[in-house]
Amino acid sequence: MAKLRYLDLFAGAGGLSEGFIRAGFTPVSHVEMDAAACYTLKTRLAYKWLLNEGKSDIYDSYLRGEITRNAFYAEVPESLLSTVLNYEILWDNIEEVFQKIDDNLDGEKIDLIVGGPPCQAYSLIGRARDENGMLGDKRNYLYKLYGEFLKKYRPKYFVFENVTGLLSAKDTDEKLHFDKMRALFQQCGYKTEYKTLNAADYGVLQNRKRIILIGKYGDGEKFYPEIPKIERTYFVGEIFKDLPFLRARSLRCIACFFRLLQRGSSHDSVVRCHLLRKCSGIIMNASPQASLFRFIPAVSCPLPRLFGQALTRLVTVSS
Repeated sequence: MAKLRYLDLFAGAGGLSEGFIRAGFTPVSHVEMDAAACYTLKTRLAYKWLLNEGKSDIYDSYLRGEITRNAFYAEVPESLLSTVLNYEILWDNIEEVFQKIDDNLDGEKIDLIVGGPPCQAYSLIGRARDENGMLGDKRNYLYKLYGEFLKKYRPKYFVFENVTGLLSAKDTDEKLHFDKMRALFQQCGYKTEYKTLNAADYGVLQNRKRIILIGKYGDGEKFYPEIPKIERTYFVGEIFKDLPFLRARSLRCIACFFRLLQRGSSHDSVVRCHLLRKCSGIIMNASPQASLFRFIPAVSCPLPRLFGQALTRLVTVSS
């Protein structure tokens, strides 16, 4: 089967990408404005490439602080790292972002676009904290830029993720942003369907409800994939119950923690070491602000993976 290529917008630390990569999709580009999150994206991509090449020992050396980040990145193809584009998506630079993506595409076509703009402007908490209730906040309108990518690349499907507050967030004219958003996507040529899903139903140890909107180019209905729920057989406490206390804001403790798990002999320790290793793109020698992104891919990838598997079938059928 031919490669299925996807573009990740507002990529964050790569939670959506992690799932779609595991489902067999190939990333063309990840566009993200936060530099620390971009390091996480690059580190995760580098880890996967080294693992496939049988060179994961280089990654282990990086974790132990034996080599620098630059030396670590030098071990993987530059073409891989260049898929991470550190840009804030703006009207002023969108043509430049398009050009970078086109360079990475090298004449190929994008099958899928995934991503969701920052959620603060739509969230109930964000609106409650803002003196203007987030009315007029520029982040409310990033979906319009998302639409420009749909018009430019015409993927067969797209996946748009955001907080449940999106369903009630209103514009200055009292109309719902969600309704305006779906109308714009229809103008771009896409039918849309959505559901509110809870990540806890799909293997994540957290109640995290999100709106997952699927867009299909052209005509069609009832195309939303049925994602079977996963029975939860474990809890957070089982993973962390016997770990040593870690000081807040300690940067060195992560690598020490990893080595401690490697020395562990109990079943729980082996499981935790496996989780860390498999999701180890989240661990970095980085600045304090980067710590915000360390664990996001590990927490969020099961549901995107399941969506990726379902969309692989849909995209293949529609080809």
